[in-house]
Amino acid sequence: MATNKKINELNALATPDGDDVFPIYDITATETKKITFTNLRLAIATFIGSLTFETPTGTVDGSNTTFSVTATPQFVIVDGISYFENNGYTIVGLTITTSVPPSGFIKAAI
Repeated sequence: MATNKKINELNALATPDGDDVFPIYDITATETKKITFTNLRLAIATFIGSLTFETPTGTVDGSNTTFSVTATPQFVIVDGISYFENNGYTIVGLTITTSVPPSGFIKAAI
């Protein structure tokens, strides 16, 4: 019988099998469901394979936070850190405003 444990109390699993399951919250159905490791890998590969990356228009100088994109991004990468809408950047139309001004680079995952 399973015992309730905190996540940090669980045994580590270095190499999951394809049939191992993960909990996942379905925001459309508003319920917690399960997904197998195999299906999770396929979903991630499909998502990543469908992304293209563009360099938003704007000056990268460590102080500018406003950039233009050609389409609404799935997420934005600023100096190697991924940010999501309303959690690192906002978007109005096709203009994004980052909470951290990039000093090295910015990419948008479209």
